[in-house]
Amino acid sequence: MALYAKRTNPVSTYVTHALCGFLGLAAVNLTTGYTGIVMGVNLFTCLVTALLGLPGVATMSALHFIWAIG
Repeated sequence: MALYAKRTNPVSTYVTHALCGFLGLAAVNLTTGYTGIVMGVNLFTCLVTALLGLPGVATMSALHFIWAIG
C-alpha cells in the first residue's frame, strides 16, 4: 500500500494492476485445454486477483500445479 501511495495517481495504478490480473485469470481459464489448470472464478480467486494482480494469478497457478488441487 505504501508503494501505491507514493505514486502520482495510486487509484489508476491499482486498477491497472487489478485489470491485468483479471485478464491473466481469463487467460488461464482459456488455456485450460492445453495446460490442464482449471481455476474456478469464485470469491477467493477474484479477491486474490484484485489485490495481487498478475503475480497473484501466477502464484495460484503454481500452487494449483504443485498441489494438484481440483
